[in-house]
Amino acid sequence: MKNQFIVNECKKHGIPESNIETRLHPQYSQYAEDLVLLSLLRSRMSRQDRELSSVRYLEIGANHPIQTSNTYLLSTFGASGVLVEADPDLIGNIKLVRPADVVLPIAVVPSGYPRTINFNVSINKELSSVSEDHIRLFGELGRIDRTIRVKTDTLDNILSKYFNSGCDLLTVDVEGLDLDILRTSTLPIRPTFIMVEPSRRFNKTADRDFDDAMAVLGYEEIARTAINTIFTIARGKSRQKNVGRFLG
Repeated sequence: MKNQFIVNECKKHGIPESNIETRLHPQYSQYAEDLVLLSLLRSRMSRQDRELSSVRYLEIGANHPIQTSNTYLLSTFGASGVLVEADPDLIGNIKLVRPADVVLPIAVVPSGYPRTINFNVSINKELSSVSEDHIRLFGELGRIDRTIRVKTDTLDNILSKYFNSGCDLLTVDVEGLDLDILRTSTLPIRPTFIMVEPSRRFNKTADRDFDDAMAVLGYEEIARTAINTIFTIARGKSRQKNVGRFLG
């Protein structure tokens, strides 16, 4: 696709466009996180002499199968994996659009939680969560439509069951329980990249909390957007922060 941003800026300043091809690439995540992940995975796949179609991902909190999806772009290259979504109203569309993926209609919870739990469906489904307190942080936007009972599982169990051959990408966006899920996980299968949503707008120490939790698991920050942070497996004892940064 032609990059309309370039076209508009050139017109605004009254200068001609360059002949160099500058295409606008498809992206589906909220702040182009999928483009960042695509670049990181391209680099890793090239080093491992693998195709992008071999990428295996786990997206916890899949929500919409296309819009705001952190893995849809990867799926267009033939990558596949596991999508986890607790809201039963969203499962039909996910299965329709993502037939190559395993879809789990459950809530992922920290270790020690019961096998079934209350799940609060918000009027804005992107904000639905096990945590009522987290939803209420959004005020009227997070108003709860109804509460349902759903089955649960842990991150460790899902990794062990579906990723014996390895996991290239884990994304976690469960509105409120993200940190506790990671803190109680041992990561029996270690994803190469992990993306989380720290909810830093509600917690001044969120970035430090996630950084510390991920360091315990052996990961360091490699990139971030306005709302998400991407970690990768740390090299040795180095914990150099912000190796790469993509501002959303």
